[in-house]
Amino acid sequence: MIAYYATLKRDSRRTAWLAGPYATHAEALAVVDRAWLAACEADPFCHFDARGTASIDRPSATSLAEFPAGRLNGAIARAA
Repeated sequence: MIAYYATLKRDSRRTAWLAGPYATHAEALAVVDRAWLAACEADPFCHFDARGTASIDRPSATSLAEFPAGRLNGAIARAA
């Protein structure tokens, strides 16, 4: 199973997993801007970070509950 996330990339080594997991890439894409804005409220330097999506593949997973939660899921839900 693959889970998708809205992410920020600060440099070539660090990725912030902001929102997710989502079942489809389209769902993750739909929240990228909201996740980025929430991250910028917490850390204004995020304005300079690359934003986008990433995925995690866990072949043995059977539900999204088996994937880690995005760090800003609560902020994204409140902003919706």
